[in-house]
Amino acid sequence: MIPQIIYDNYERLGFDMSFMVKKDSGGALASGTMGGASGYGMYESADQAGSVATNPDDAIYYVTDGVASSLVSYEGDIFENIENEDTVEATSTSTYIGASDDDMPSYGGLPVGTMILAQYFREDDHNCNPVLVLRNKTGNLCRYECKFIARDENGEELAISQNTVEVVKDGDCFVFEGRFDKNELGGKLPAMYEFSITKRKPYEEDASDQVAVYTRVSGNSAIVTADNTGDTKVKVDTYVLFFDKDELVDCIWLIPQNTGDVCVAPFTTANIQGDAYYHFDRVETYYTAYRAVGD
Repeated sequence: MIPQIIYDNYERLGFDMSFMVKKDSGGALASGTMGGASGYGMYESADQAGSVATNPDDAIYYVTDGVASSLVSYEGDIFENIENEDTVEATSTSTYIGASDDDMPSYGGLPVGTMILAQYFREDDHNCNPVLVLRNKTGNLCRYECKFIARDENGEELAISQNTVEVVKDGDCFVFEGRFDKNELGGKLPAMYEFSITKRKPYEEDASDQVAVYTRVSGNSAIVTADNTGDTKVKVDTYVLFFDKDELVDCIWLIPQNTGDVCVAPFTTANIQGDAYYHFDRVETYYTAYRAVGD
């Protein structure tokens, strides 16, 4: 750009600037270097290839991108075109989408700092269940909310399933399950699922440090035990995923409790049993715990 400006300005002042244009043995404009990128000379006449144009208005400019050069024709003076706001349309060439805010939905994706560890789908005679296993890597305590949308092959919405995980510590894993009743799908099976997840500061106080959760298998059931070692009541939410090798065959949301308000009392233990309807050879249990409201 700088050599081109020098060439044009001094030519208009009457100086002979032909020494700045290199020609090969055949008389055509030779390859050179502009701005550190491989390209061609200053410009070439629009009506006579190989001759040097003394009037920029008649020129076909070489636009060099460092890989290949192309000819671009401009009407009028190129500098007037660039500087004239009436003739230049400003357009964005960025294809990147900015990160979502903490309280802003991230449709079809995740808030910043949240990782998908596994994604499953299961189906039985009554339900369709997309399942996500995620990890909080935000560095903060978060409340997560998820909306699953079931769609048909044309992208039309069939049903919505929403879920919330109240409190997740940084580094901890958690589960979202979309639950779609086949009776509510109008006889159609979803062809696709869309999810949107948001995160925000929790409303509840995390109590996972005062709770220990254990799972044991008995026959075709999983028995979850929550041991509250603290002096306050806690609400414990657990998700048990049943696997036959790597296939998710069932999933159950279980809430251990020994009080009338679905909580575990201080310094007590609560058990709950969940049955799987299909053969499984292992289970995975994910849980969150928070201080019971009003305690």
